[in-house]
Amino acid sequence: MKMRALVVSGKGKLKTIGEMLAKNGTYAADVIPPAYSCDRERLVVIIATLRSSMPDSFRRFCQELSKDKAQNVALIVDGSETDAKMVANWIATAGANVIDNILYFPVKGLFAGFSKALTPEETSKVNTWYESVLAALN
Repeated sequence: MKMRALVVSGKGKLKTIGEMLAKNGTYAADVIPPAYSCDRERLVVIIATLRSSMPDSFRRFCQELSKDKAQNVALIVDGSETDAKMVANWIATAGANVIDNILYFPVKGLFAGFSKALTPEETSKVNTWYESVLAALN
């Protein structure tokens, strides 16, 4: 399946999730804005640490995700539900289908930015979520 995992976060665990999911797709995990533009991707997974004030490049990228660039977009977020809905609204307004099942993945702690290893429970949580997203596409 033509899929991309795009990460906008400095947190190691979120980068690890991006790399893990990218193994299922055509491309490796990338950052936002990606090195190569999206072109008729079946699924784009955006993995982001969200704040109420996001970089302008991230906002523009989301607001340009039309059906020609991505048919479906799924979100994994470290942030509030309000911020996730704001991003989902940007994407939906651009024309891509936003998968309703948003995975909230809070990464907290003193060393949150450095720890890359996922626990077995976290890996299972991400894999279960990913399977449900794939089921929603069919």
